Amino acid sequence: MRLLILQFCSTTELVHEIVTEINSGTLKSRPYSEAIYIGIITDTGNFSHGNYSSRTFRIVADLLETGIEKEKIINLIYNNFSAQRLRLQGFALNKRMVVIPEFQSAYIYLTKNDLVVYNHVKGDTEGFVNMPLSIKGIIFSAFFIEKESFIKISFRSKGSFPVNEFAAEFSQAADI
Repeated sequence: MRLLILQFCSTTELVHEIVTEINSGTLKSRPYSEAIYIGIITDTGNFSHGNYSSRTFRIVADLLETGIEKEKIINLIYNNFSAQRLRLQGFALNKRMVVIPEFQSAYIYLTKNDLVVYNHVKGDTEGFVNMPLSIKGIIFSAFFIEKESFIKISFRSKGSFPVNEFAAEFSQAADI
């Protein structure tokens, strides 16, 4: 038996591979294509990070051929924020981002009060963890957000920094 190991940019790409294998080829349903396209672009930050490959782009090309409205989807996902969300983002970058160049790292934190001041609604902080990675020389980013009874932490990295290993060690050290 030969074992084939594939890498996927997202769970969505894996699901697509399984569904198309089960159905003996690419599905041409527009709702299905939209769902897979949305999953791939959101999991890769619209192809700005992730483990995408030429196979990923072939899948996306097949999805686009089903007639999905790429621009409409992009606008609904990435260009559909409230003014308060943008103000929160500006505040987070200006007042709550800490850059640690000697460790090629940066983090952002937001308190419960910050969220109240900016009328935070669920989803407003999506993607905030990725923003420090656009700083030259930064390869690791963390985002801390104070919730009612806990602090939610997100980690991201670029390049060869093993963020999954860091997260595992962090959770062990914090006894999470």
